[in-house]
Amino acid sequence: MDLDNKYLDLSHFYFILTPLTEEAMNRLYRYEIYDDNGVISDVFLTMDFYEDTFCFIEPRLFDYINASCNLFINMYEEEIIETEDLPKVLELTKDLIANSDEERFIAFAKEFQHLVEVAIEKNTCIGFCF
Repeated sequence: MDLDNKYLDLSHFYFILTPLTEEAMNRLYRYEIYDDNGVISDVFLTMDFYEDTFCFIEPRLFDYINASCNLFINMYEEEIIETEDLPKVLELTKDLIANSDEERFIAFAKEFQHLVEVAIEKNTCIGFCF
C-alpha cells in the first residue's frame, strides 16, 4: 500500500484503549471515553496513531486478530476485543513480533501487547476507537 497517498487523513487520531477498571469498561461500552474537557479520561490506558500507521498495521496485526477472534477491526467503526479473547490475542501478538524483522511493526506491536497484558491483568477489554 502506498502510504504517501494524498488521501490519507493525517489530522485524525486513532485510539486503542484499555479500561483500567470495570466502571471504565462500562464507559467504553457506552462510548463515554472523554472527560469534561474533551480529553480521553485517565481511567483508560491508551495508544494513539494516525491513519498511515493504521494502514501499515492492519495487514500485519489487525487482520490476524480479526480472523482469530471473528472481529472486524477497520478504520470506519469501533470494535472491542472481549476479555475472553485477550489470551488468544496476546499469544498471536507475541508470535507476530517474534516472526517479524520490521522495526516499525515491532514497536507498535509491543506497545499493543502491553495494552493487552494490562487488560488481562485488570480483567477488562480492549477498545478500538477510530
